Amino acid sequence: MEESMRAKRLTPDVEVISSGESDRDSDVEFFTHKHVKRVSKKRPRKRPEPTTSQLSAASCDISDPEEGSNAERQRRRKAKARAKPPSLPEWTRSRPSQERGRSRAVERERSASITLVSDGDTPKADKGKGRATDKAKRRRVELTPPPVLAEEELADIERQSRLLEEAGVVINDVDDVVEVGSPSPVRDRSGPQVQITVQMVVDPDKRQPGREQAVAAYEKRRIFHVFETDPLSDLLHALATRVQVPVDQLILVYEGQRIFLSEKTPKQLGIKFTEGYELPVYEKVQQAERKARLALFGDNPRRTDKDLDEGEPSRRSPSPLRAPLPPAVQKVKLHLRGPKGELHFSAAPTTLVSTILKFYCNKQGVDASEAHRFRLEFDGEHFEGNSTVGDMDVESGDLIDVSYR
Repeated sequence: MEESMRAKRLTPDVEVISSGESDRDSDVEFFTHKHVKRVSKKRPRKRPEPTTSQLSAASCDISDPEEGSNAERQRRRKAKARAKPPSLPEWTRSRPSQERGRSRAVERERSASITLVSDGDTPKADKGKGRATDKAKRRRVELTPPPVLAEEELADIERQSRLLEEAGVVINDVDDVVEVGSPSPVRDRSGPQVQITVQMVVDPDKRQPGREQAVAAYEKRRIFHVFETDPLSDLLHALATRVQVPVDQLILVYEGQRIFLSEKTPKQLGIKFTEGYELPVYEKVQQAERKARLALFGDNPRRTDKDLDEGEPSRRSPSPLRAPLPPAVQKVKLHLRGPKGELHFSAAPTTLVSTILKFYCNKQGVDASEAHRFRLEFDGEHFEGNSTVGDMDVESGDLIDVSYR
């Protein structure tokens, strides 16, 4: 009995049954639930090994954990501040020229973008620290930047601009009209302006089939408005700028005569129409005219200055005595315009139309045998064959058309 009581005191949660009561309580024990406490053995949990940072933090200050954590944070911040990014290889570093090119490209990109803000959508700013409540509607337009020009092209543009400023030229590409004027305040600019038409003459070798449009564009008439007191050098500079030819390679021709004195004014010369030649073309045309004169008049090409009524070569008289010279005949300056080009020359009133047509064909590079296909027109009348200049009743400077029969 004492043993049973001792067992109860030792294990209060476990019911101890004595040997004498086992038979009596066997039936009750079968239907009675008994709480039996099972003791399970737990495996000890392995602690993770501390890292280097934890060991260093613990070694810094074990007594105060808060101070250790703050010191660790400060140490990490200083380590990050001192840390530098790894250096790149040499080939990845940009050169100074590349930096300048990149900066220019960035400037071009910045200048190529335009931000448009409508006037009605202006933002209203608040008085506080916040941003504006009503933001303006912005629309960005991307423009293609101009191409990069070479140094030679930039120098050429500056030179052309300087020439324009010196000559006082204002070009209107729509009407192909050029206003010419000198910005110099010394000259008298109060006088009236005159209109001078200049027509360039193309190289005869370039008059080939398939080039009609290019020839027509080159020979189109260009109108210049100049002051009467301005020299023709201003006109020459403006023409050089217009046709993109150096000034020293241009020649002005008026009524078949070259204008050498470019300081002469339009008022002094009284010109309203002139032809322009490039220097090589002018020399080639002059050489062709000399050959045509020799072909028409033989050894005495000066006969064209006296009379053109005979196209046959002159024959010298076998007699040593020369006939007296005929009296001087007043010549008429003619301006021919035809399908092959224009021509200026002087002729006597007795000159035959057939001779003029032959001279025109030789001048324009056409076989003289084709002269019978052309005729002259003046004031609605047609002249051909044996008609003379006197029959046409023309005056110096009149325009005569050359047409096909």
